[in-house]
Amino acid sequence: MSYKRLYYFFILGREQNYSEAAKRIGIKQPTLSQQINLLEEELHIRLFYRSPRKVKLTAAGESLFRKISFMKEELDGTINEIRRDYSVVKMLRIGVMQGELTDLISNVLIRFKTEHPDVQCALYTLDLSSSMLEKGELDLYFDYDATDKKNNMTFLYEDGFNIISSKSAGEIRLEELSGYPWVLMNENYSCRHIFNDLAAHYGLHISPAIELSDLSVVYNMVNNGMGISLVSDTSLSFYDSENLEVKKVEEPQLKRNVVMHHNGVMKPDGLLDAFHRMTLRELKKLNIAK
Repeated sequence: MSYKRLYYFFILGREQNYSEAAKRIGIKQPTLSQQINLLEEELHIRLFYRSPRKVKLTAAGESLFRKISFMKEELDGTINEIRRDYSVVKMLRIGVMQGELTDLISNVLIRFKTEHPDVQCALYTLDLSSSMLEKGELDLYFDYDATDKKNNMTFLYEDGFNIISSKSAGEIRLEELSGYPWVLMNENYSCRHIFNDLAAHYGLHISPAIELSDLSVVYNMVNNGMGISLVSDTSLSFYDSENLEVKKVEEPQLKRNVVMHHNGVMKPDGLLDAFHRMTLRELKKLNIAK
């Protein structure tokens, strides 16, 4: 059996479109179609339902696709473990959701490098980090997850939210949200989605007076009386809020779970475990996690 054809089948099963799958593989569409036909003839099984615009897996195709997906995940994990454990050059590749988590993990990375100077480290702050983890291009990925615990995911702490304003703004009333000038991060950031949930709770759709992509600028704007903002407990640990009024949002309850995804096994005394333990120490030091 041709393993190349199984690979072609896997990509087509994932994309469910001949044109897109052919682009992913780097071959022409007729070649892909021919190879899939040969695979079906070899197995004596129909793997796809075909239509002019897309394809759909048959029951047999779905079964084969699940099996190959599982085998690929196992193989990727094994390869990453071998690279970590036997490579002459030790490397730790970390992804983090952009925003205040970057500040947290950057601090941990500084301490980690101090204790492990022989380890090469790479820190990625792109939204694509999660897909990089799935492809085996990352060892750790820190982000927010509101769902139940998944495989290779470790809960770190629960992050709450606060409204910050200048001393001169007076008392902030949640039921009057639309009456304030809001200084907010743009839609690419988790805290903006949390704010949208808060506004929706009161039946409102609020556009910010100022929209930014840098949390330090948000704090600076609020400090200078340009508006008010919604920020996380985590960000309060890293930015200047000494001269601000901080109002904890208790109702509705706003929160998000901060989690760490890891690619492979968390071996005792391994690099992943060391970084995890160092992260927990940093959280305790900052009084972020209980």
